[in-house]
Amino acid sequence: MAVDVKSELPIAMIVVSANENEKKRSISLFSKASEYVKPNKLLADAQYSAANLRENALAHGALPVIPYPKNQCRGVRGILRVDGKFRIHVPQTFRRAYRNL
Repeated sequence: MAVDVKSELPIAMIVVSANENEKKRSISLFSKASEYVKPNKLLADAQYSAANLRENALAHGALPVIPYPKNQCRGVRGILRVDGKFRIHVPQTFRRAYRNL
Protein backbone atom coordinates (compact mmCIF):
# COMPACT_ATOMS: atom_id res chain seq x y z
CA MET A 1 0.00 0.00 0.00
CA ALA A 2 1.26 3.48 -0.87
CA VAL A 3 0.34 6.10 1.71
CA ASP A 4 0.62 9.89 1.84
CA VAL A 5 2.91 10.57 4.82
CA LYS A 6 1.27 13.87 5.77
CA SER A 7 -2.40 12.86 5.64
CA GLU A 8 -1.76 9.14 6.33
CA LEU A 9 -4.36 8.33 3.68
CA PRO A 10 -3.83 5.51 1.19
CA ILE A 11 -3.04 6.51 -2.39
CA ALA A 12 -2.75 3.15 -4.13
CA MET A 13 -2.55 -0.54 -3.29
CA ILE A 14 -1.91 -3.89 -4.90
CA VAL A 15 -3.23 -7.14 -3.42
CA VAL A 16 -1.25 -10.36 -3.90
CA SER A 17 -0.94 -13.67 -2.06
CA ALA A 18 0.85 -13.65 1.29
CA ASN A 19 3.68 -15.88 0.07
CA GLU A 20 4.80 -13.38 -2.58
CA ASN A 21 7.60 -10.96 -1.70
CA GLU A 22 6.13 -7.45 -1.78
CA LYS A 23 9.43 -6.01 -3.05
CA LYS A 24 8.60 -7.53 -6.45
CA ARG A 25 5.56 -5.24 -6.72
CA SER A 26 7.19 -2.08 -5.33
CA ILE A 27 7.89 -0.45 -8.72
CA SER A 28 4.40 -1.09 -10.06
CA LEU A 29 2.89 0.20 -6.79
CA PHE A 30 5.01 3.36 -6.92
CA SER A 31 4.08 3.91 -10.58
CA LYS A 32 0.39 3.42 -9.75
CA ALA A 33 0.60 5.91 -6.86
CA SER A 34 2.42 8.39 -9.12
CA GLU A 35 -0.63 8.49 -11.39
CA TYR A 36 -2.63 10.12 -8.57
CA VAL A 37 -0.06 12.35 -6.85
CA LYS A 38 3.26 13.95 -7.77
CA PRO A 39 5.64 12.39 -5.22
CA ASN A 40 8.66 14.38 -4.05
CA LYS A 41 10.04 11.56 -1.86
CA LEU A 42 9.80 7.78 -1.78
CA LEU A 43 10.12 6.63 1.85
CA ALA A 44 10.60 2.92 2.44
CA ASP A 45 12.44 0.58 4.79
CA ALA A 46 15.57 -1.40 3.97
CA GLN A 47 13.62 -4.36 2.61
CA TYR A 48 12.86 -2.27 -0.49
CA SER A 49 16.50 -1.36 -1.15
CA ALA A 50 16.99 -1.99 -4.87
CA ALA A 51 18.70 -0.01 -7.61
CA ASN A 52 15.74 -0.29 -9.99
CA LEU A 53 13.31 1.14 -7.41
CA ARG A 54 15.68 4.04 -6.67
CA GLU A 55 16.07 4.74 -10.41
CA ASN A 56 12.29 4.62 -10.91
CA ALA A 57 11.75 7.10 -8.08
CA LEU A 58 14.33 9.48 -9.58
CA ALA A 59 12.69 9.14 -13.00
CA HIS A 60 9.41 10.32 -11.40
CA GLY A 61 11.20 13.27 -9.79
CA ALA A 62 11.12 11.76 -6.29
CA LEU A 63 14.04 11.50 -3.87
CA PRO A 64 14.42 7.83 -2.81
CA VAL A 65 14.81 7.71 0.98
CA ILE A 66 15.51 4.00 1.41
CA PRO A 67 18.21 2.76 3.80
CA TYR A 68 20.83 0.37 2.48
CA PRO A 69 21.11 -2.92 4.41
CA LYS A 70 24.50 -3.98 5.77
CA ASN A 71 25.20 -6.26 2.79
CA GLN A 72 24.88 -3.44 0.22
CA CYS A 73 27.42 -0.68 -0.50
CA ARG A 74 29.92 -1.70 2.18
CA GLY A 75 32.40 1.03 3.00
CA VAL A 76 30.43 3.73 1.16
CA ARG A 77 29.96 6.91 3.19
CA GLY A 78 27.11 9.41 2.99
CA ILE A 79 24.33 6.91 2.34
CA LEU A 80 21.30 6.15 4.50
CA ARG A 81 21.76 3.31 6.96
CA VAL A 82 19.79 2.21 10.02
CA ASP A 83 21.70 0.13 12.57
CA GLY A 84 20.44 -2.69 14.80
CA LYS A 85 19.37 -0.19 17.47
CA PHE A 86 17.36 1.80 14.87
CA ARG A 87 19.81 4.72 14.92
CA ILE A 88 19.99 6.63 11.66
CA HIS A 89 23.38 7.18 10.00
CA VAL A 90 23.03 9.60 7.12
CA PRO A 91 23.34 13.22 5.95
CA GLN A 92 20.70 15.62 7.38
CA THR A 93 18.58 15.69 4.19
CA PHE A 94 17.75 12.00 4.50
CA ARG A 95 17.59 12.04 8.32
CA ARG A 96 14.60 14.43 8.42
CA ALA A 97 12.75 12.56 5.68
CA TYR A 98 13.37 9.11 7.20
CA ARG A 99 12.16 10.21 10.64
CA ASN A 100 8.78 10.94 9.03
CA LEU A 101 8.38 7.22 8.35
